[in-house]
Amino acid sequence: AFVGGDNYAVGKQMAAYLVTKLRNGGKVIEITGDMKSSPAEHRHNGFVDEIRKGNGIEVLTVDAGWEEKRTEHLADSMVRCHPDADAIVAHTDFMADKAKKIIDRKYPDHDILFVGADGFGSPGIGIEAVVKGELDATAIYPTGGDVIIQTALKILQGEDYAKTTMLPSLLVSTPQEAM
Repeated sequence: AFVGGDNYAVGKQMAAYLVTKLRNGGKVIEITGDMKSSPAEHRHNGFVDEIRKGNGIEVLTVDAGWEEKRTEHLADSMVRCHPDADAIVAHTDFMADKAKKIIDRKYPDHDILFVGADGFGSPGIGIEAVVKGELDATAIYPTGGDVIIQTALKILQGEDYAKTTMLPSLLVSTPQEAM
């Protein structure tokens, strides 16, 4: 049995958020996980498929291989080369946090959106970072521990069970400004 989140949907949610925020187009830096891995590939594909619905949003994609140090370096160099960047999307909340910290330190006057993924419940990361205004949004990748246990019990008890259970993802963002 498979119980898990949908990385393609996570990518689409991050992009849909940016499409609403960048209504007149813009430039987005996408910092991916290792593009040889299916989670990174699926998040990227969902992201670019959805971002095409935006009005002239340009995406610059760089592969950080899930590494936080590499994320810092890439965020710094990409913003230095593209000072007109409007947003940074990172494939994890930890990567988004590292990108934000380096950009805030090196380019304190740069107004840029930061979007992460996974919706971690760790202190200062993910949802808490959005609540505190440190990240603009995070796409929650559900772990589904309760569903995994329920499915395992059904298997052990010989009951019918779903062979594939895709868990829904949600986007948590800062409150919208008044229009």
